[in-house]
Amino acid sequence: MISKLIDRRIAFSILIGLVVTTVSGMWVNSNIVGELPDVQFISHPWVGAVYWGYVLPWLRQAVVQFPVKSVIWQNFVADVFIWSIVGYIVLAAFKLPLMGKAKMKKPMKKAKRPKRRRRR
Repeated sequence: MISKLIDRRIAFSILIGLVVTTVSGMWVNSNIVGELPDVQFISHPWVGAVYWGYVLPWLRQAVVQFPVKSVIWQNFVADVFIWSIVGYIVLAAFKLPLMGKAKMKKPMKKAKRPKRRRRR
């Protein structure tokens, strides 16, 4: 029972990690640039490339005449891992219910009346 709950929590936290990472690709990350292991914090945006994604930038676009976006897969996987850990901690801390069938309690049976004794 407990291992099933932990397995569901892990699967659900990985799903949370994928969703948060993908959604974070909508915002420009102007403070962190580069690929793992050479990720750098900068104070002013670089000229020549634009990065998207948080905690690590995982989507890059070179600023040229015909810009093409490229995915930095190492950063993407690391980002999913980071957000999955955060999701697992939140699920465990708040003991949030997970998707699945809820256990139904059996309906209570009526208490049987004791049989009356016949008098002789």
